[in-house]
Amino acid sequence: MVRTARGKSDGAVDQERDADSTGRFDFGALYGTGAVLGFTPRDIDGMTLAEFDACVEGWKRANGADEKPEPPSEATFEKMLAEAGG
Repeated sequence: MVRTARGKSDGAVDQERDADSTGRFDFGALYGTGAVLGFTPRDIDGMTLAEFDACVEGWKRANGADEKPEPPSEATFEKMLAEAGG
């Protein structure tokens, strides 16, 4: 999020928000992400962008953001559909 607000750099994720069309920093995205992490706006104001980015990356690692679950097998998928009434 922080990286894209400053312009995409290596490792930035496409779903992260970019600066608005005028090129200004998206503080709403910054404070919104901070709120998810449990920070108040004043907590965020006291951090550098590098510190905030480190918090976001640590939260993502701790909460499995990079882990992708295995898709179900065809048989498991069909069973799940049948159980759900589909």
